Amino acid sequence: GLAAALVLVTVGLYMVQRAPIAPTPAPAAADNAPPAGSVEAVTDQLTLATEHYEKAIAQLEGMAASGDNTIDPAVAGVVRDSLGAIDLAIADSRAALSSNPESESARDSLFEALRRKIAVLQATVSLINEMRVGDQEGAAEAAKGLGKKS
Repeated sequence: GLAAALVLVTVGLYMVQRAPIAPTPAPAAADNAPPAGSVEAVTDQLTLATEHYEKAIAQLEGMAASGDNTIDPAVAGVVRDSLGAIDLAIADSRAALSSNPESESARDSLFEALRRKIAVLQATVSLINEMRVGDQEGAAEAAKGLGKKS
């Protein structure tokens, strides 16, 4: 159920975070692939990594939305505010990358904002799960995760 899906998303994200962002050599059959080390190759790798984050975020958002009525409205408000601030950071980082695709700091900022969004969503899903099973101690622990900057 919900816990199994959360574990799958977490494992997938662990693998994405450990994956190299640097361009990888293109297969010999891909004659139209950009040359390794080029801005285009780095941009392609950045796009691929970002898509992995976005898929995980979409799954977590779906899980969080399905349990929104389980958590206290005040906590839900904090989550929404947090996610709104993170979304602004993501948009700013994307704009910086758009104007300067080679910027390591803009790329790092984007990935950090994506990781923060995932952390908030994971904490939200954990909180919902703990509330559903009536584990107040587990819910309190999960709620602490909502306040962390990760």
